[in-house]
Amino acid sequence: MARILGRSPATISRELARNSSPAGFASVPAEALSAARCSAVRRPTKLCLQSVCWRIALTLLECKWSPQQILGTLRCMYLTDPTRQVSYETIYFEARVTRGL
Repeated sequence: MARILGRSPATISRELARNSSPAGFASVPAEALSAARCSAVRRPTKLCLQSVCWRIALTLLECKWSPQQILGTLRCMYLTDPTRQVSYETIYFEARVTRGL
């Protein structure tokens, strides 16, 4: 089975052990469990689409500011709140993903 799927036998064994029930293996519940595990370990994003920081970043990006300039501005605006300070990579990535900038 591992050879046909192009995966390591250890990977197949681990997934079967992790996602099997007494009734056996079923792909739909296994996928749901995998998605739940994946989302459980991720931190919430600092730059969500409804945040004030995102609106500021987006406005400044549309004014042709660089992500580094926006980062400096956000750091000055929120000196004591590290949850509102993001990296320029985050600004750049979010802008490309959500707006195609």
